[in-house]
Amino acid sequence: VPKPKEIKDVCNKNSAYQTVYVPIIKKQKFDNGSIPTSKTTDDIDKTNYKFKYIKKDGSTLDALTILSLHLSNYNLLIKNVPGDNNCQFHAIADQLNQINIKDWNDITLRKKAVKWLNDNRDRPMDNGKIGKQTFLKDAVGIDDWKKYIYNMSKHNVTWGDEATLLAFSVLFKIEITVISSLPNNYSHCIKPPEIWNIELNNKIYIEHYNEFHY
Repeated sequence: VPKPKEIKDVCNKNSAYQTVYVPIIKKQKFDNGSIPTSKTTDDIDKTNYKFKYIKKDGSTLDALTILSLHLSNYNLLIKNVPGDNNCQFHAIADQLNQINIKDWNDITLRKKAVKWLNDNRDRPMDNGKIGKQTFLKDAVGIDDWKKYIYNMSKHNVTWGDEATLLAFSVLFKIEITVISSLPNNYSHCIKPPEIWNIELNNKIYIEHYNEFHY
């Protein structure tokens, strides 16, 4: 991955984009155990996409253009991956390969993340000194943990989420910067809570075409 330009470090403790651990994700609703088919960026009608950036002259930029502009701040380019409902896992595999962590693919990464999430469901996210202590299963925001794990294990069906990204951050000791097509607050960092005392050795970047595709 090319070295980023000198910009604000979204993973810095004082950053406005610090990782928020509660909740990690919104609750997911599954219809018969599945979610809508994902798309690649080539499948999206950019002119009708709901997120627009309005310039001073009143003109707008489509979401893909916005994403490209955001990536340019990091000296990065879009590298597309299959839109087969495994796109997050494809993207992580590609980035791991670029930092010389090889031989992982979308299938093996999903299995690894799901096992880690299931094994760490009761892992504390904080020290409990302020309010009630939060555990991983609570922070994910899922009422039925067993169903969540079952659905997340479905390859080609269920999308990865911020919980799977947290799993990858821990498993591979990496910071994961997610750069989004959202016009504002477009970058955030995934990394373990400080209480876990995990030393991170590297950093990767993935882009998120919001609501559609990694």
